[in-house]
Order: sequence, then structure tokens, then C-alpha cells
Amino acid sequence: MRATVPRRGPGRAVAVAAILWAGLIQAGHAARVVDITQRAEVPQVRQVRVQFDVAVVPLGDPRGPDPASGSCQPATPAGAGRWEDARTWVHDFREELPPGQRCEVRIKPDWKPGGAAVQGPTSARFSTGGPAVAQVLPWPGSEIEDD
Repeated sequence: MRATVPRRGPGRAVAVAAILWAGLIQAGHAARVVDITQRAEVPQVRQVRVQFDVAVVPLGDPRGPDPASGSCQPATPAGAGRWEDARTWVHDFREELPPGQRCEVRIKPDWKPGGAAVQGPTSARFSTGGPAVAQVLPWPGSEIEDD
């Protein structure tokens, strides 16, 4: 009679990696926000990025929960968040923000990677400035008729 050794598939490796990742988050310090872009006045905004000093989702799992939320005045534009990698989350706006927007991005207070509260700057404010010139008529080099 011949004995067979059960094979270990990729499912076991993924489970082991997830356990190790969870252990690293809990064994180390709490996640710290390294940077939240944008800040101050930024004329052309299409994306907001939040970076952490440690991995906060397993291998940049795109299904990880959004760690931050944002709002803009006079209206919050449509968009969606996603994880770029294990340390970087981005929110992509569907369209470039128009001039005159005042926005704030905040880390969600109930989002606690590894069970610990997030440290560092937990919010950032930015604006897209005042009205912007979209087109000038007549254009440079053209002539205006007298009548």
C-alpha cells in the first residue's frame, strides 16, 4: 500500500500570508498617516491620495474598506476609492474638480487597521481656487473688426 501526501494549494499560502500580515499590524505600532494629498490651494484636482507608514490592507487588496471620506462645498463630486497597494489608498473623482470647490478629506474614526486607532494627521483641507479663465477672445494675434 502506498501512502499519499496531501498537496498544499495556493489557498493555504494565502491564509498564512493573511495571518502574518495581521500579526505584523498588531505586533508593530498603530498605522500612521504619512501624507494626505491635496493641501492648500490646488487648481486641478482629479485624485486624493492617503499614504500610511505600514501595510494596512493585505497586499493592496482592492476590496479593502475605504479608510477616508471626503466632502466638498458647494457640492461633493462623484468618484470612487481604491487601494493602490498595501499602504496607499486613492479616491479618483470622475471629473476634474471645477474652480471654487472647498474640500476636506478625513480618516474615518471607526476605521482601525489591526484594531488600533490611526495616528498622524487625520484630515486635510484644500480648495481649487477662484474662478479660472477658460478661454480668451479674441485670441492672441487675431484682429477685431471695427464694426
